Amino acid sequence: SGTVSVGLASQHVQVDGLRGTVAGHRFQLAGPLACIGDLRTAPFDLTVRLPGLNLQPPYAPLLMAFEPVQDSLERVEPRGAMDVRVFVSRPQGGNIAIDGLIECHDAGIRFAHFPYPLTNLEGTITFDEKLVRFNHVTALAGESAVVIDGSAGTYAKNPFIDFTVTADDAQFDERIAACLPDKFQTVWDQFAMQGHGALIARVTHEQGNPDPPKISVEVDVADGSGYMRSLPYPFTSAHGKLIFGSEETRVEHMTLRGAAGGEILLNGVVHHLRGEVADLRPELTVVAALPIEQTLLHALPLEYSDKLRGVELGGKLAFNGAYRRIGEGDAGAAEITGALSISEGRFARKENLLEISGIAGSVTLLPHGSVQVKNLAGQAFGLDVTARGTVDLDHATGALALDVAQTGFLLPQTLPAPIPAAAQELWKTYAPTGHTDIHATASITVGEGTYVVKDYRVTLDPKGVALHNAAWPEPIDKLGGDVVLAPGKVTMEGMVASSGPAHATWEGRYDTDSGACLLRGEVTSDGPPGKWVTWLPHGVQSFLTDAKVGGTLHADITTLERPATGKDWTFAGSIGAKSLTIGGAVPITVDAGAIALEGSMGPVGLAANGTLASSGVNFTGKRIETLAAKLTLDPKTKKLRIEDLEGKVADGTLQGTITASFDGAGGYEANLVLADADLSRLLLPATATAEDRAKVGTGHVTASLAVQQTFGPTGERTGRGELAIKDGVLYNVPLAMGLMQVATLRLPVARSFDGASMTYYLRNDQVTFEKILLESKGINLAGAGTLSLANRGLDLTFVTESPDDWNLPIISMIITTTRKELLQVAVTGTLDNPKVAPVPLSGITSTLRNLLPLPRAQEK
Repeated sequence: SGTVSVGLASQHVQVDGLRGTVAGHRFQLAGPLACIGDLRTAPFDLTVRLPGLNLQPPYAPLLMAFEPVQDSLERVEPRGAMDVRVFVSRPQGGNIAIDGLIECHDAGIRFAHFPYPLTNLEGTITFDEKLVRFNHVTALAGESAVVIDGSAGTYAKNPFIDFTVTADDAQFDERIAACLPDKFQTVWDQFAMQGHGALIARVTHEQGNPDPPKISVEVDVADGSGYMRSLPYPFTSAHGKLIFGSEETRVEHMTLRGAAGGEILLNGVVHHLRGEVADLRPELTVVAALPIEQTLLHALPLEYSDKLRGVELGGKLAFNGAYRRIGEGDAGAAEITGALSISEGRFARKENLLEISGIAGSVTLLPHGSVQVKNLAGQAFGLDVTARGTVDLDHATGALALDVAQTGFLLPQTLPAPIPAAAQELWKTYAPTGHTDIHATASITVGEGTYVVKDYRVTLDPKGVALHNAAWPEPIDKLGGDVVLAPGKVTMEGMVASSGPAHATWEGRYDTDSGACLLRGEVTSDGPPGKWVTWLPHGVQSFLTDAKVGGTLHADITTLERPATGKDWTFAGSIGAKSLTIGGAVPITVDAGAIALEGSMGPVGLAANGTLASSGVNFTGKRIETLAAKLTLDPKTKKLRIEDLEGKVADGTLQGTITASFDGAGGYEANLVLADADLSRLLLPATATAEDRAKVGTGHVTASLAVQQTFGPTGERTGRGELAIKDGVLYNVPLAMGLMQVATLRLPVARSFDGASMTYYLRNDQVTFEKILLESKGINLAGAGTLSLANRGLDLTFVTESPDDWNLPIISMIITTTRKELLQVAVTGTLDNPKVAPVPLSGITSTLRNLLPLPRAQEK
């Protein structure tokens, strides 16, 4: 319906208000049409209106009639409610010109080059035969408001595009990725992100450029979550900017919160040169402060995470560095460089029980997978450890230098697994317990997942440490000094230790590979060295037990050495004693003495040679000023021979030999001879005065003793000896004077004994005197009996005889007659307090008389 006017004079047709419907769309048409000549070139000027258009594809033929309109519809895909006005004109002989606009009321579009579905479109879109222009057109992208500005070519022959979509708060999901060209969806997928924020999408294409349009999408994330596929660490609370370009994607100040806390700040670019998104090359700077946990470790590139299998890590890290990928395609490798600091860290490897806690410090991640450890500290087995060095993570090789310093360290039951097996076996053998100050340095070589400790040096300053070797009779404790452990050797300096009553000081070295050992030192013990005597031959043990040896014993070890494990020990040194006491039936004391020895120890036994030197030996109350001898110990016969024995006793000499047997319960055999000893010096102590010695008298004592003894529960002692005093003047010999006074009715006499002799034999603790003879010009005494060594008790009987008559006027006959009635005397009591008393004659009298020498008158 409407009006059409035909002007014959003007040769044109005027269309005015022509209305109708085509394919369900209402339209209005107005304007002049020329009708002269060829209609294909005739000028016209028409206005087409489509009010209240509710456009839905497929589009009506009327709308698809013109190629520019058809191209525009295909690119924009409009739909929904809108008012359309199109001005179409052609001057005389010219081309058709189009100019129009679209008033959007509740429309939707899907632009071919950024096909994010937009709804609720409001605003004006203008177009002509060249361009379609959007002037601040608003719409909804999902639930987000967007603004569209820019222009695009009206049809395919004009590919110019400068088109921008902005949103202050858009949702970032798969719809954004769907808007990108296929090759750029891979870039978006690298971030696998969900969230919302500001969006600026711009599509540009220059006139005459044969390349596809350039699309850049700037995403200003306000709150996102997701991860980067190349570093798949889940994050939340993301904010920052992503700018997707045709050859690169820029990341600007992208802050991410880690899944387990902490933050990551990313800046940089992901290159996809020439649009090759299959070969993405990120170059990102990374600033991170994150807890170290499994999620983060699993997010590392495979070439790194594979090397951490079997390792437990924990703590906090701060990183400031760069992440990039080098190489092309699948051959490309991740490279992380920068400064990494760690605090409250923990490293554990179950397979070798190695655990390091409290890790703190910094490392530098170098190119090509290397890590430079600058100053990394932690605690392993209770020790403060610092490390420095370089490790190649790509090849799992490297070298680290470790420093350990600890005061009052509690020694562990076992050493860490990386410590060499020889050192661990040594540790197990001696089982040290207690505390020590420790300082150690070590070099660790890393290779193919293994750790080898070499070039280590450990200095231990024990504080009351105890050693518990199962082969020892008792532990060694109160250990102190400096112990230095190095590859293949242990060095000991200034060492001190105790074990029972024994106290030792020493120094030395030990080769852990060969077992070679060299020691020097001293051992002092109050009495036998506790349970260590069980290491001595059984016979020596029995002797020390039975004799109740006491005093201070001292061993000076000049060298104690063996060339290797299983080889014999050689030694040189001395064994000394002070205030030595040997109990038993025959007590012996020694003021001081020493035995110098050298020899060897091996499976056969102990072999030794040496010399003995002592002073102040007291034997059954008799003092030996000096004593020297040679010693030989034969391990095959298990006998110690003391020969060339020579001593000084009361200005006389003591000589003899002693053979000790260590086979079975043990025992000894001795043969001793004393010659020309001074009587007074033999009887009186060294402190006696000349007056005291004069009261005793003078004489030269000669004696011999042969004795043997076996030890143990069934041991026994036997012996025989003789004693003679010649050239004597015996005055105040207590026992002799007592006997003389009894024999002479206690009359004061000025005469003295001038000689004495005795023979005896020994059986266990009893001495049996076969003969005791005291001689003088006035009287002779002969006796026999026993002496108990256990209680020093006496049981002796003597008879007397007067070799010469005394010339006493008148009473001589009386005295002689009386004396003959008192010929037998008994001596009892003890050596210290003898009791002398006359007894009636008995059957022993005649036996004792046979011991008396012949009368001097008969001799004459």
